[in-house]
Amino acid sequence: MALNQQRKPLSIGGPVLLIVLLVLSLACMAVYARENGKGPLHSVQNAVSGIAAPFKFVGSFGGSLIGSAGTAIADATASESARESLREQNRQLADRISQLESYTQTDQALQEALGLTDAYGFDSVAGRVVGRSTDSWNRIVTVDRGSDSGAASGLPVMGQSGLVGTIVSTTPTTAEVRLVQDAQSSVSAMVQSSRVEGVVRGSLEGVLYFEDMASDAEVGEGDVIITSGLGGSSSRGLIIGTVTKVEKNASGSIVRAVVAPNGEIGSMQDVRIVLGERAAGSEAGSSGEQEQSSEGGDSDPSTLSGLKAQNQQLRERVSRLEEYMQESERLQVLANMREAYGFESLGARVIGRSPDSWNRTITIDKGSDDGLRSGLPVMGQSGLVGMIVSTTPATADVRLVKDAQSGVSATARSSRVDGIVRGSVEGVLYFEDMAADATVEEGDVVITSGLGGSYFKGLIIGTVTKVEKNASGSTVRAVVAPNGDRGLLQEVLVVLDMTSEGAASSTFRDPNASASGSAASDTGSAKPDDSNAGSNDGASGDAGDSGDDGDDAGGADPSSTDPEGDASHES
Repeated sequence: MALNQQRKPLSIGGPVLLIVLLVLSLACMAVYARENGKGPLHSVQNAVSGIAAPFKFVGSFGGSLIGSAGTAIADATASESARESLREQNRQLADRISQLESYTQTDQALQEALGLTDAYGFDSVAGRVVGRSTDSWNRIVTVDRGSDSGAASGLPVMGQSGLVGTIVSTTPTTAEVRLVQDAQSSVSAMVQSSRVEGVVRGSLEGVLYFEDMASDAEVGEGDVIITSGLGGSSSRGLIIGTVTKVEKNASGSIVRAVVAPNGEIGSMQDVRIVLGERAAGSEAGSSGEQEQSSEGGDSDPSTLSGLKAQNQQLRERVSRLEEYMQESERLQVLANMREAYGFESLGARVIGRSPDSWNRTITIDKGSDDGLRSGLPVMGQSGLVGMIVSTTPATADVRLVKDAQSGVSATARSSRVDGIVRGSVEGVLYFEDMAADATVEEGDVVITSGLGGSYFKGLIIGTVTKVEKNASGSTVRAVVAPNGDRGLLQEVLVVLDMTSEGAASSTFRDPNASASGSAASDTGSAKPDDSNAGSNDGASGDAGDSGDDGDDAGGADPSSTDPEGDASHES
């Protein structure tokens, strides 16, 4: 009995101690979440991480030795046919790189002329993996570069094969990188060829899924997935992987796609931390991005592992150059438009869009510090996109013409019928409020009238595709399709002012007609002077948006050399 009385305090003390520790842990977590990066708990964490770094390196070195032994065995047992197959693939990729190299300079010249930063060129710092998480719940690696080297939370990290993850925390000498395969990872992404947008998410099993696509999106096996840059979580155009499987629902709509990384992420040793984009025309610094050569760097071409490494590097390089090629074609159309209209403008990149159909807005990477203000019209590659409704020092929100709150004073170019083009909840444009005896026909080009002062006069809005009449035969309204509404809006021009000739100039050349005849074929030889003939532009930029934005290079009315249809009409 006496013995039991002595043990009783011990049985109570255990749970009490547990509760005390739990309370202390919760308190520490609360303090940690509230304090800044230099708080006492963060300092303790950084100190412990710094002390543990050498041990992580030793463990990583041991794992590296085991991995190297496995690679050596695979190289020794690889068949000659397997090596030759990879050599042939690498030769083809190198040839493709040679064909695409010229687009880099062309695109950068156009970026500089339009006032954009180089979305696909970046400064980076090299690092080495010194530690890996030991469980599948947290796919995290530690690299030997920290805040002292410019690393910061949120920066993307590249391997030799493409995007591998994002930095989630740093110490002065190390950084923790959450891999794209981690269940908590999500990256704004798009299909490189079709520009279909979505999000690439990791999973507990380490599989990458491309999700959150539009209901009518088309994605196929073999499609290359790259970062879109939306939301600012990563730079645009970084290769993530290739679609290997497409999953559909009962109605045949794509639910998600399985994405295989371009290379083996789990065993990587060397990485590059992307510090930021370079301004167009600038060169990488001493610690900047080191482009892989078309031969694939220092990999040994006589071994299977060396050929695989070359293949991954070449694929990443091809993906980057194809982004330059596609962008150069889009920017050439914008440059042609600026020259044709004769307006003063500022180029910008789309970096975000509203997630719902009730508010059709996009965010661009220029703001009040760049001279932008509410009320300025915004043009895409084929016509009017919308109007700036609000600004911050570095960004601006643009309400698209398709938005239900949008209204634009407009004119049918051929008949001179005045009315208003309004958006709708379903994203359809309607030409309304015309005179009772107005005559509007399918194929009529609708342009801004300039009435009310909201928009400059003569900016192309779209083409009438359907005319709705009442019982007496009078036109009630007409459906207007934005010109070239077939793709992804990524770059825009903000119209700052029109020249004295304006859009009514008799020298106007339809920018879309010019694009269809020359943009794709002449891009490789485009000159910055030609691109800059129409105005004085400036500033900097970044990233993309969906086909619902209502713009891409497409066919406006090629039959007229004057947007007003009357060169003598006052602008």
